[in-house]
Amino acid sequence: MSMLLLSAMAFAQDVDLAKRHRADGNPWIGKTVPDVLPVDQIERIVLTRAITSAPPDIDLGNIRRMLDSTRTLQPRSAAASLMPPLGGALGKNSEAIWEALILTRAGEAIRFVADNEWICLIGTAGEGCYRQARD
Repeated sequence: MSMLLLSAMAFAQDVDLAKRHRADGNPWIGKTVPDVLPVDQIERIVLTRAITSAPPDIDLGNIRRMLDSTRTLQPRSAAASLMPPLGGALGKNSEAIWEALILTRAGEAIRFVADNEWICLIGTAGEGCYRQARD
């Protein structure tokens, strides 16, 4: 294969989770977590932040538990303390306890950000936040 073709293939797999590009609104609002991220479709979780004293296997288990929810996604603004508006200062979501990149079997990448109250999912197809269930 030519270097140009290999480069084009790599570029086609790049994912931008930093900026909202959807002109048609946010189709995830009002859907449940399994509608946008079925647990059985999670291929891998890449833990990028865990402000806890737990070992990584417990943090990753907690993230999987948080994703096993049937809650309805709300707009990002509902969790303003966790997810400041787009365009804010870098690192401004210091309230986050866990951050991870979720890779699905279909090749999707979804950003996961959570604190003790809210969980937010950010993907190329939409974004949404939901409150954690209380034990």
